[in-house]
Amino acid sequence: MIIDTRFQGNGLGTALLTTAMSKEEALNGWVVEHDNYRLQDRSTYRSPLGFYLKLGFHLQPNRFDDGELQAIQLLWRRES
Repeated sequence: MIIDTRFQGNGLGTALLTTAMSKEEALNGWVVEHDNYRLQDRSTYRSPLGFYLKLGFHLQPNRFDDGELQAIQLLWRRES
């Protein structure tokens, strides 16, 4: 999930993911690992990796690298 930077830091992303986690057995996705990327306005893209790890997602061994973009897969599973 991507939240517009104008709305980040207000708990919206956490609320959306918490809702998804209450309805699903597992969630997965891809995330940029570092803050080395620049947005079109030249500002730094802040990786959301720490946010997802804080919510209980785990790093997976799968990586994506096309020479311009590097990302890693994350997975969350409901505990039984």
